[in-house]
Amino acid sequence: MIQVNTTLTTPDGGIIATGSVIDVTPHFKSRIVDIVVDDVVTGQEVKHDCMFDVSIFRSMAAYEARTPRVKSTFVEFNTGYVEYDIDIAALNAATGALDTMFGWLQAHIENGDSYYPGVGASNTAVVYPFV
Repeated sequence: MIQVNTTLTTPDGGIIATGSVIDVTPHFKSRIVDIVVDDVVTGQEVKHDCMFDVSIFRSMAAYEARTPRVKSTFVEFNTGYVEYDIDIAALNAATGALDTMFGWLQAHIENGDSYYPGVGASNTAVVYPFV
């Protein structure tokens, strides 16, 4: 999970309060791409992309105010963010694979991209639920 320590807004003007938590489920998609040398296909290779299923758990203050938000699109960051061309062989528990994958989405949420402004540096924290 990633906690957002700033207020989020939805395209229709809805407010998601500071302290809300984003539930993140990373998953991979593989694709085959051609290897091209001097305009000639010399072979193929498998590339892996990491996508994120994103759900928002709003702060309790929002639930107490009884103002439900059903949309999960935000002005600040792309909830459909994809990290392309991942070296999945390098990801394993010993190297902190979960931290690495959450870090990709966390960096996007903070820094944004050419279409989304982001929430600003140091305005998120990776948090893990404890059972």
